[in-house]
Amino acid sequence: SSDIEKRLRDLEKTLVPCNILEFAKVHVFSSEQYSYALDDALDIDSNLDLDYQRVKDKTRNFGRQVAKHEEVLDELLPELLIHVGEQIYYFSQGLAEGCSDSLAMWLKFRNQFRQIPKEKRCYALFGGFLNALSQTDPVLTDRILDESVSDELLTEVFPLLQFSVEIDIKGVSRIKEALRKENAPIWRFQGIAYGRNHESICDTDLVGLLHIIALKTDGLFVAIEILKMRIHGLEEKVPDSICTAGQELLLKIDFINLPEKVVNLGHTLSSIIEACFKNGSAEKNAENILSKITLSAIERTMFFYHISSIIRAFAKVQPVAWLDGVINTIIKNRDKVEDFYIARSIQMENPLSEIEDDLILSWCAKNPTERYSGIATQLAPFQISSQDDIYEWRPIAKAILEKAPDSIAILNRFYDKYSPNYWSTVMSINMERSLPLLDSLISKEKVIISEWAKNKKIEFLKAIESWRKMEEHENRNQNESFE
Repeated sequence: SSDIEKRLRDLEKTLVPCNILEFAKVHVFSSEQYSYALDDALDIDSNLDLDYQRVKDKTRNFGRQVAKHEEVLDELLPELLIHVGEQIYYFSQGLAEGCSDSLAMWLKFRNQFRQIPKEKRCYALFGGFLNALSQTDPVLTDRILDESVSDELLTEVFPLLQFSVEIDIKGVSRIKEALRKENAPIWRFQGIAYGRNHESICDTDLVGLLHIIALKTDGLFVAIEILKMRIHGLEEKVPDSICTAGQELLLKIDFINLPEKVVNLGHTLSSIIEACFKNGSAEKNAENILSKITLSAIERTMFFYHISSIIRAFAKVQPVAWLDGVINTIIKNRDKVEDFYIARSIQMENPLSEIEDDLILSWCAKNPTERYSGIATQLAPFQISSQDDIYEWRPIAKAILEKAPDSIAILNRFYDKYSPNYWSTVMSINMERSLPLLDSLISKEKVIISEWAKNKKIEFLKAIESWRKMEEHENRNQNESFE
């Protein structure tokens, strides 16, 4: 109402800052990004982007004004160096633009910084200052950054300083030197990935940095994150050097002893796989990685559902390598994998659905004795009919039964997945939906298959009847409990 607005305006007049120091304290340390005054807050038709830019420009202008009042800066400086926030960054850009002696002001920052306890230090003031300084005095900016690599006070946060300006050839050299010195924690170099920092670095230099970072303790996943962002920003074909780097980084991952903090890397790694493993030369690397992943899952040191998108990505871009890496590993470890089923482990649609049936069959034909059986352990052999709410054999399952040298062994593999693998109050009804699968086999001309199906149907009907009696008993107990 108008009365409330009048009272708010009266309060604003009382509280409004009356000098540049008060203005700076109120606005620079504020978390408000869209308004400076009551008129801004009350303007319901305002454009947030324009409001944000207006606040940003005003904050930067405050910095230009304070740069000309040394006594005001001296009073603000201790607080500026223990606070974080975009406003401080923009304010320090204004300081760089308004000061008459940039080096003197930088040294003032540094000297005050030394007096602040390490656990309270913040760096937004340094970043904004260097960002603006790089536009007006790139020579001095390079000098400050060169010295910061070895500066005992700033070396630990050097990556933050470097990432506040565009990374040119000199910047790449400084980053390499900082990595060599190992004074800054490796996770700080992940900043290369963000804010489009990597875009000014050529492919050759970036690949060189990735290799150095990956060799550092805890550096591998820092390098992988940087690579992911590089790929994300590419609109055209991924260069061969980046593809090779992606393959080499993924080969370094120890999937058997994957750290808990990185088990949810599915999205990151799948984007790298789909970009870097498309060409034929990647097939062997893909197979090696898939073998390690599968062995890890078999040994129960990692579960496929942690990296389901990785498994699917490889099936899309390297189907033959997928079959060689996953199915062959399962075959070689058959004594450990009696109950191992990928689709159940990853709680998703079977990744074999990403691979064309003809390719799977041609792959099996090269070693029919082992491969048909191996595929049968992982294949989803049936599906819900599009016409009736019953199960029907998938075409590839029918083809495998026809082509496999030991069709009964294949049928026994399929039968392991025959009953619904979930609990239900109508389990018997769910099981009945599977009966048409056996009926279709009974009519087969191949006697051995027909006889197998007849025997299994008798066995299956007994199981259904057993479930039905159990369900009726449970229903009676429930009904009696309500009486």
